[in-house]
This record gives sequence, C-alpha cells and structure tokens, in this order.
Amino acid sequence: MSAPDMLNLNVWHEQRQVGRLWRHTTQAIGFRYDPEWIADGGFAISRSLPLAVREFAPEEGIAQRWFANLLPEGTVREHIVRELELPNTDFDLLHAIGGECAGALSVLPIDRQPSGLRQYRPLTETDVANLVARRGAIYAAWPADKRPRLSLAGAQDKRPVLMRGDQYFLSQGEAPSSHILKFDLIDYRHPPAYETFTTQLAAAIDTQHLLRWQIFNVLAGNSDSHAKNLSLLHWPGDTCRLAPFYDLVCTRAIERIDYHLAFDVGGERNPSVITPAHWESLARQCDVRPQFLDKLVRETADALRKIIGPEREEFEARYGAYPALQRIEKVVNVQCRRLAKR
Repeated sequence: MSAPDMLNLNVWHEQRQVGRLWRHTTQAIGFRYDPEWIADGGFAISRSLPLAVREFAPEEGIAQRWFANLLPEGTVREHIVRELELPNTDFDLLHAIGGECAGALSVLPIDRQPSGLRQYRPLTETDVANLVARRGAIYAAWPADKRPRLSLAGAQDKRPVLMRGDQYFLSQGEAPSSHILKFDLIDYRHPPAYETFTTQLAAAIDTQHLLRWQIFNVLAGNSDSHAKNLSLLHWPGDTCRLAPFYDLVCTRAIERIDYHLAFDVGGERNPSVITPAHWESLARQCDVRPQFLDKLVRETADALRKIIGPEREEFEARYGAYPALQRIEKVVNVQCRRLAKR
C-alpha cells in the first residue's frame, strides 16, 4: 500500500463521500469536509465538527476526539490490536475496522468505496457457541478479504450481527448490522444478564426523557451512564429526538467497579449520599421547577419498587433462574427506601 493511502482515509455516508481524515506525523488526526458534500446539502456529522469549508487541524484535537469515540476501548482494543498486528493508534484502527461504525458513517481507505453489495455469512449453532467461547473475537479466524470491518465503542466484548428471524449472520466487508451480541468479561460474569434486566426495568417505567433517565440511573445503580450512552436520531426536516436508551447496567451490583455517577446530581456523584437539596440544585440547573423534579423522582422510585419483583419473575421465566439478580434488587430497594425516608 502506498504512503498516501496510509496517511489518508475517506469518510462516507452510504455512497456519498463526506470528507477526508489525514494523519499527522505526531499520529494526531485531522478532518475536512468534501466540497461536494457541502455543496450538495450534506449535514454536519457532529456539533463539534460544523459543516464548513475549513480544516479541523490535527493539533486542535477536535477530529481526533470525535473519531476516536467510534473505536473500542480498554482490553477489547488491545485484543484487536494484537489479533490484527496493528500499531495501537486511532488512525490505524479506523483504517482496519472503521468500515461499519456505530451510526451512519463508514471510514475506508482512499482506494475503496462502499460496496453496493451486502454480503453476510450465516452462523450455525456451533458458530454461535464458538463466538461466545471466544467472546466475539473473529478477526484472526477469517481471511483478510472476508473480515468484517466493524467498530463498536466501549470496553465490553461485543459483536455486531444481522438478525433475520432466529438466524444470526456476520457481515462481510462493511455490510451493516442490526443487533449487538455482548459477552461475559474475563473478570466479570454477569454484565450481559444485568444489562438485559436493567433495560427491562427501564422499559417498564418509561424513561424516555433525560431527567427520568438520570433519575433511573441513580435509583437503579447505573454509574456508567456517560455521554456515549446517549444518541440522537435525526429526522427529515432538520428535527431530532433522543434515541432509545441503551447500555443500562446496574454497575453497583458488580464488585470492583467505581460506584460514582458519570453525571453528578447537583454536584454530588456518590449516589448513596444524594439528598433533596442535590435534586433541587439539579432542577435549577435544568431550569425546571424543583417540585416537578421531586415528583418525578418519587414516581420513579415508587414504580421501581412495585415492578422489580414481577420483572425478575418475567426475566427468569424467559431465561431461567438467575440468583445474581438479587444484587440488583438489593441496590434498587436500598436506593428507593432512602428516598422514602427523607
């Protein structure tokens, strides 16, 4: 591969080129929009990267931070780097696996365009069992020209797949996926089940606005509720709405994970010491009446206490007995009782 190919990547939306990334000698990444994308009514890919005829230079760090957020983190990233024998840089990872990032964009070498063909490999039950055993790792097992180019942010082992009925398929090339399979971590056995159950609780009480999302996270013990776990859906007419919430996990039920909240409540990040004064401070920061927020908090706590038992019964009727869910019940009940005593 020529030197220019290793220093530049194109960013695509479907069959249209959005812009170009380039690598500085310091390994920092720059970005510019393609002139035709701007002229033909393209959209800004981020509020931090507004649609403009300018360069977002590597030394600014803006493009680096945004595109790095598309990539895996922690041990998951280290495994991919070792498997593919790559330098551990954001640019090299985007070059290798950026073909189907979370969202609508593809990052491809400059000598490639998005394929109009969507090719998939069906997975047998044995394939799925092997995928679970390898915690989703597949790169070394596939020929280079058949490997999926899939990048999912986060520190948990996961694998995007396409589902059609009860059949799983793995993408080839940059073919899009529809679902994510998540796997137990080496040091933590229960996160996939905890996420399934915590998401089930959230769906049962309707958390579909930001304030109720934050209340739910405090009461349900989800301290990993950071900004990457919020997305916007853009609709025609330049309108947008919150995407359904995801990555909801009762992290306080998992030992050795930091219990401090990603977003504070009135300046306090320890959920065990949050008081009415902290909620009142959050209300004023959000420009809503404290009485309104207080009512939301109490309604959410009451709903959680009522549903957690029946929801666990429904979970176990579907997936089998899971005693470790007692930890989530304890976290939720303690938090809700604290609220009731105030």
